[in-house]
Amino acid sequence: ELTNIYKSFGYNNSKIEVRSAIDSNDNTANLYFDIDEGKITKINKVIFNGNQFIQNDLILSVIKSKNKTLLNLLANNNYKLFQVENDLLHIKKLYRSKGYKDIEVKFRIEYLESNKVNIIFDIIEGDQYLFSTLKINNNLKGYTQSIQLAIEDFILDNDNIEGSLYDISSIEKFENRLANIIENNGVPFFEIKTFEKIVNQDVELVFEIIPTEPKYINQIN
Repeated sequence: ELTNIYKSFGYNNSKIEVRSAIDSNDNTANLYFDIDEGKITKINKVIFNGNQFIQNDLILSVIKSKNKTLLNLLANNNYKLFQVENDLLHIKKLYRSKGYKDIEVKFRIEYLESNKVNIIFDIIEGDQYLFSTLKINNNLKGYTQSIQLAIEDFILDNDNIEGSLYDISSIEKFENRLANIIENNGVPFFEIKTFEKIVNQDVELVFEIIPTEPKYINQIN
């Protein structure tokens, strides 16, 4: 645990040894942690392999792992593994916002004798996808007429989706807005399932609205 704490602050070469001194008279022991912190590991370079459609500068703008250059002398270039893992997620999110739904990203750490590291992100971009159409299947009974008009307006408001870049955050926004429409029309119990029909690089979005059984509070203690 101590080693992990030190690594989270950039001390990747810390050495910790434990020794004990036992007092047989009262059956107790003193524990001693001998800590050699070492020096903070610095980032030498951040390298991207395989990216063709999104340039290095844009990817660098969404990650926190930095190497110092003449343009960013004040950058914090401490190497932290957890930060690199978070950077990987940010890179995936960036690509998925640009239509690359099949993006694959892995990272490698190259340790140098100078107590510096090269962080290498290997990127397989895949194809860029576009939205084609938006469809909503309403399977709610008893509310169809009132909700259906609101759903039709919702589809008309988003008819410009055709040809726009596939973006997973847009799907989440569509689902939240659709849920608000249903709730505002008096339906408390329902479920929205999202399906993607892919033809070549065109993605047809289908939202399936289905009723669910009501859930009731038993008791509050």
